[in-house]
Amino acid sequence: MNIQQAYHSVMKTMDEIQILQENHIQSFNTQLMPDLETHCQERKHIFDRFYTEAGTLISNLETILDKDRAKEVVESVNNRIAGLLAQNSILSQKALEHKNRIQESLNNLSQGKRAMTSYGTPSYIQNRPRAIRITN
Repeated sequence: MNIQQAYHSVMKTMDEIQILQENHIQSFNTQLMPDLETHCQERKHIFDRFYTEAGTLISNLETILDKDRAKEVVESVNNRIAGLLAQNSILSQKALEHKNRIQESLNNLSQGKRAMTSYGTPSYIQNRPRAIRITN
């Protein structure tokens, strides 16, 4: 694989990462309970591919004789990565907000459960001994 192919492969994968992250951000806005397990699997798969392709690009950059061209490629990739990191920050914030909403719901549920228990049968009636009848 030459430098041009490696560069296009990395850029294409970063385009896919951007689209994937946009879809994940959108799922937090439109779905009550986004499928976070699927999100994690998709992200792992695409980032594994990105690391492999970036490694290939780096090894090809080491063989290039035109240092200005190599610097241009590195700056271009770094700029794209900075954009993806900014988008990832938004996604992280959405995930944190979602986690906090779930935690708040669990706390409210726990309070409701305690309130319902307080309306129940008094403990002195619940804990009294019971007779069991055994017949043949």
